[in-house]
Amino acid sequence: MKTEKQRRPVSKEKRRVKGSGHIFLRGSKYYFMFVNAEGKSQMKCLGTGDRVKADAEAKAIIEKVKKYRESSEDELIIRRILVKKNASSIATINLADVWPEYDKAANRPQSSPGTHGNYKRIWERLQIWLKENHPGIVELKEITTIAASDYSSYLWSQGIAANTFNYHVKALMLITRILTASGGVEVNPWGREFITRKIQVQQKRKPFTKEMVNTILASFDKPECSISNKDEMKCLMYLGAWTGMRLFDCVNLKWSSVNLHENHIHCYPAKTVKIQRSVNIPVLAPLREQLVLAEAWRGESEYVLPKIQAAYTSDNSAFNKKMVKLFEDLGIVGKDTAVRGRDIRQFTYHSFRHFFSSQCVAAGMKIARLAELLGDSIATAGKYYISATGDDLKQMSEGLSTSPIAITGGMTDAEKLAEIKKILTGNTEVEKQILNIIKG
Repeated sequence: MKTEKQRRPVSKEKRRVKGSGHIFLRGSKYYFMFVNAEGKSQMKCLGTGDRVKADAEAKAIIEKVKKYRESSEDELIIRRILVKKNASSIATINLADVWPEYDKAANRPQSSPGTHGNYKRIWERLQIWLKENHPGIVELKEITTIAASDYSSYLWSQGIAANTFNYHVKALMLITRILTASGGVEVNPWGREFITRKIQVQQKRKPFTKEMVNTILASFDKPECSISNKDEMKCLMYLGAWTGMRLFDCVNLKWSSVNLHENHIHCYPAKTVKIQRSVNIPVLAPLREQLVLAEAWRGESEYVLPKIQAAYTSDNSAFNKKMVKLFEDLGIVGKDTAVRGRDIRQFTYHSFRHFFSSQCVAAGMKIARLAELLGDSIATAGKYYISATGDDLKQMSEGLSTSPIAITGGMTDAEKLAEIKKILTGNTEVEKQILNIIKG
C-alpha cells in the first residue's frame, strides 16, 4: 500500500471548479455542459477542436451566467412574486404570443407591409435566440436589461452595419412599448439608457451622369434589347429620370394620378402618405411621349405599368437584382466597400432620383422647390440628393435646355410657375413654350 508521500498529487489546474461545467470532445468539436442562468442544464457546442480555446470559451460562458444571475436574479424573483400575488390584475404575454398581439394592437403604427414584415422577422430572430440562450425567459416582461444587452452584443458580433443594428434595436423597443400595458412590462430593456445606439455611417448612392441616362434610355431602342416587358421597362426608366420618384412609387403609379391633359403627376409617395404630403410633378415632352404610348396597354388595369407592378409585388428583391443587372450590362458599375455589413451598389434605380435632383439644382432651381417635387424636407433634399460638382455639374449645365423642369431666367420662381401652369394644356409645343419662358 502506497504511503501518503508516495501518492501522486492531483493537479488543481486540471480539476474544474465545482459549478463550472464539463467539457467533452464529440467528433472534432468540444462541447460544454453547464447550468445556465435559469438553473437548467444546457449543452453548447464550443465550435473548436482546440482544448485551450474551448476552455477559454467555456470560462466566458460561465462568467456571463454569473453576471446574469447576480444582476437579474432579484429582478426576476420580484417580478414573478408580483405576478403570483396579483395574477388577476397584472397582465402577461408569452413570447410565442408577442407578435400576434402586436399585429392586432390598435395603438401600433400603421407601418408599410415591408416594414411590418421586417419587424416580424426581427422579433422572430430574438425569440429563437432567447430559446437557445435564455430558455428560462418565457414571457415578454421577463426580458431583462441584461438579456437585452446580451442579445445586442450578439447582434453586433454578426458583423452587421450600424444602421442595421440600430434598426433592429428600435424595432424591438417599439414592439415592447406597444405591448407595455398588456404585457405587464415595467421597464423597456431596449431603451437608449440601456442599449447604446451605434454611430451610423451613411453610404450614398451616386447620381447617374447625363451620359449614363442617355445610354440607359437608348438601350431600349436597340434591336438586340431582349429584356422582358421591354416597353414598360422603358417607360419606367423615363419616369425615374424625369420625375425623380422612388422605384416603389414609379412601379405602383396609377392612372388616376396621371393627368395628361394638364401634364402633371399628382400622387402621395409611400414614404410620406401617412403625413399626407403629396407631390405634383410637371410632365414634360419626353416623359409625356412615353405615357401616351403606355395608354395603348392601359386596358382594365389601374396601374400605368401593370406587368412590372405584378412582377415587383411578387418578388421585389428579384426585380431589384434584374434592374442592377441591366445597368451593369450597360457598363454602369460601382460599389462602395462597407466597413461593416454588406457592400452597397452605387448605381441603382435610386440613382435616377439623385440625377434628377442634381439636374434641377444645376439648372438653377431653389432647394425649397426641389424639396416639394421630391416630397422631402429641405434638409433631406440638401443632404442626400444634391451632389452636382466638378465635371458632373459642367455636363449637366451643358444640357440645360433638356434638363427636367429647368427653371431659370429673369422671372421669379412664382411667376415662372404661374406661366408654366397656364400653358400646360397637353399640346405638342409644350416643352418649346416652357423653354422659351426659361430662357427668357
